[in-house]
Amino acid sequence: MKNKINAKTNLIGIIGNPVGHSLSPLIHNHLFELLNLNYVYLAFDVKPELLIDAVHGLTALGAKGFNVTVPHKEKIMGLLDHVEKNAQIIGAVNTVLVENGRIIGYNTDVAGFKKSIEESGFCTAGEVVTVLGAGGAARAAIIGLIELGAREVNIINRNEKRTQDIIDFYRANGIDNIKSIPTMHTDEAVRQSRLIINATSVGMKGYLPNESPISPEYFTAGMWVCDLVYNPLETVFLSEAKKRGCNIINGLHMLVHQGADSFKIWTKIEPPREKVKEFLQKNISYM
Repeated sequence: MKNKINAKTNLIGIIGNPVGHSLSPLIHNHLFELLNLNYVYLAFDVKPELLIDAVHGLTALGAKGFNVTVPHKEKIMGLLDHVEKNAQIIGAVNTVLVENGRIIGYNTDVAGFKKSIEESGFCTAGEVVTVLGAGGAARAAIIGLIELGAREVNIINRNEKRTQDIIDFYRANGIDNIKSIPTMHTDEAVRQSRLIINATSVGMKGYLPNESPISPEYFTAGMWVCDLVYNPLETVFLSEAKKRGCNIINGLHMLVHQGADSFKIWTKIEPPREKVKEFLQKNISYM
């Protein structure tokens, strides 16, 4: 039976800018209904200059927690009472729990990313991989790739200082197989890699949806190409890669797993992940 909002309904949400593309409300409200939990999940479009007000407002209103998406994943860390170790290492938070008066930050992106790569059938161990971008999603992907045994991780990002900051941070933590690749050498780096990952927002609905972060001419048959963007599920980046005989991995699997881990943090209940995946496959019109 469908849950009805009442005076005891618990609030969960997501903050970002833009946030209209997010499938998280669809996922979590489906789970709340499926498991008969008295919760509601809402999306809040929060401009960067209003982040502090949004965090204080949600906690003041009694929200049990919320997800965090671009561009707030890094900046929110300074507003929290505690940040779990994995989120500290990544340098970004995507899940917030409000409990016993404390605001606690987590990152479920690494586990979600690793599960999505493993489910695809790609074996990362010993391979050279390239990550496009240097934001919170890129950092999660980099750590995931290292944990999966990648021999070398290349980062291509226009802001080379930001990339070097990531490399220096991980080097200080004993990780020394990450390289910065100048954008002028994108072609060479991509062709030497077995797996290319778009960890930028390029291609996302509402944000350059008709563009690709790199030229399609760099793709070669047999290469693996992954996009962390999940709306649309087949971005221009993936569509062009598929045309050229690449194996593609869309953002659905990572979305399901990182969302399920967030759900478990808030509710202490393990959700039925396969049912979530089936629900999305049946109900997303652009699939």
